[in-house]
Amino acid sequence: MDVVLWEWATYATRWLHTVAAIVWLGFFFHTRELDRAMQRQDATQPNAVGEAWAIRGFGIYRTVKYLSRQTDMPPNNLLVWYKWPNITTVVSGFILLSLIYYTQAELYLINIDGFIMSAEQAVAVSILGIFVALAVHEGLYRLPLKHNETAILITSFVFLSGLSFIYSQVFSGRGVFMQMGATLGMFVTAYFFVNILPELRKLIAQPEGWQPSPERLQWFLMRARHNNYLVLAVVFLMLAVHFPLAHSGTYSWLTIPF
Repeated sequence: MDVVLWEWATYATRWLHTVAAIVWLGFFFHTRELDRAMQRQDATQPNAVGEAWAIRGFGIYRTVKYLSRQTDMPPNNLLVWYKWPNITTVVSGFILLSLIYYTQAELYLINIDGFIMSAEQAVAVSILGIFVALAVHEGLYRLPLKHNETAILITSFVFLSGLSFIYSQVFSGRGVFMQMGATLGMFVTAYFFVNILPELRKLIAQPEGWQPSPERLQWFLMRARHNNYLVLAVVFLMLAVHFPLAHSGTYSWLTIPF
């Protein structure tokens, strides 16, 4: 690829990825803030489980939360689904990953002092590693200990520590941070598309008044709390790849699980 074309492609993709991530994280933390605000006052609307008032821009906003379908809901095609910023972030992130790390694996991805592999093998390990880690992470939340938050956190910490160490043997310091950032980002994305989205579609398809079980709701709330930490870790890792002091140390991989 022509150098000038490559530079403009990476710049445009970085811009798109950054803007989409800002919007996605904005929605993410706005939802968390609304949930916290709803805990401070009782809902006044029938069937509602939460209510929050906010002053933003030049107006007063009232947000009401339901856990069941309502008779006055608009048609499904008019419902706003906050998924496109997430999709755009993931797609642009993979394109950026390919443009920088996969097409220049010898320069940015491979650890020349570690396990010897070709560029093609390094790319395969990166892609396969993300999906294997995703499967393991989702599996942890389906084990019998899924309702024991302490056990889940300890198991996740051990898993992420081991994953970071393994990657440090085959990838460069920058490559490890990039790989773990992409992996954690996929954890959060999968939570929405594998768990939340199907549950919301099920909720909409059910008759009025149907609600998920309290046990199921507690499980979702636990995952939401964990994702609060994961998205902050993703931001840290994505910024850290631009600061050699953060990722160039022999034991820099140890900062990732913490």
